[in-house]
Amino acid sequence: MSNQAENLAALVPAAKAELVVEKRPIPTPGPDEVLVRNHFIGLNPLDWKRQLSGMFISSYPAILGTDSSGIVESVGSNVTKFKPGDRVLGGADGMISQKPENASYQTYTIFRATSTSKLPSNISLEQAATLTTATITSYLMLFHVLGLPKPELKTPPPNATVLIWGGASTVGNLAIQFAKAAGLNVYAIASKKNHEYLRSLGAKLLFDYHSDTVVEDAVAAAEREGKPIAYVADTITSVATLGSVQDILSKSTATVKNVAHTAPWPEDFKKLDGINADMVHGEEVWYKPDMIELGSKVFNEDLPKWLESGVIVPPPYRVVEGGVGKIQDALKVLQAGVSNQKVVVGV
Repeated sequence: MSNQAENLAALVPAAKAELVVEKRPIPTPGPDEVLVRNHFIGLNPLDWKRQLSGMFISSYPAILGTDSSGIVESVGSNVTKFKPGDRVLGGADGMISQKPENASYQTYTIFRATSTSKLPSNISLEQAATLTTATITSYLMLFHVLGLPKPELKTPPPNATVLIWGGASTVGNLAIQFAKAAGLNVYAIASKKNHEYLRSLGAKLLFDYHSDTVVEDAVAAAEREGKPIAYVADTITSVATLGSVQDILSKSTATVKNVAHTAPWPEDFKKLDGINADMVHGEEVWYKPDMIELGSKVFNEDLPKWLESGVIVPPPYRVVEGGVGKIQDALKVLQAGVSNQKVVVGV
């Protein structure tokens, strides 16, 4: 390692405070871990929500961030699937482990080998930084929470429609692609300006959430096809979206009515009888034994193949240059709202 190498980290110094940049030691990976020199850091809405609320922060100062891509610097003694110099993406488990070195808002990050993917030559580091959280969240929404048939199993899909609410989010982008790969009948709800792009990913029919008749239009289209809406992945998860989702399912003739959502069900918001709703927990791939195994298969084996073959295409992104010192500015961009874009910071 060069004597000039240093680890700059964007820290949350106190509750609700803005990020400050400090120099930290370059960490050493444990037996089952890899140390990555980050080149691009992907931001998620949960990041600014954690900063403002203190969610999943046990003490301060704290380092946030889950997604990044870069070059492997060193590996632990048990790691055989990665070596120094490999181009990778990773999902940092600092939110669960509470280890500051296991967070992505810094130059060097420790990742579990089970949450790391080697990149094929057709995927850039910029593109890779968009993928980690979106990949595992969308995969689990469809194939774990909703119980739909996984693409790799070649199982005949149900005679029903899966609806992706929030198709232009990064999770929505990936969910559409996974659903298409599984042979599912895919509808998506998104702003009209994004319909053409989402159709190219595999959404058969698209509906504009601004429309006063979006609920009725989606239900009627599925009924005409003889494939009623039975499964919904709500990637936004607000009172407004869940209200519309429940309205859709209550009007559908499907016998199964399942919803997967990305955030906790709002307090004092009633779940309708006959509708099964469950939250996706992507963080389980870091601490539940069966989910660790599933996550390892997705990240170590499947994702590189999906990317190389084009089954999965990385979502659109916007790069904010300037290093970790620009993460706070980039979080404000994300908080203000972006459409069909992942915000990525160049390190």
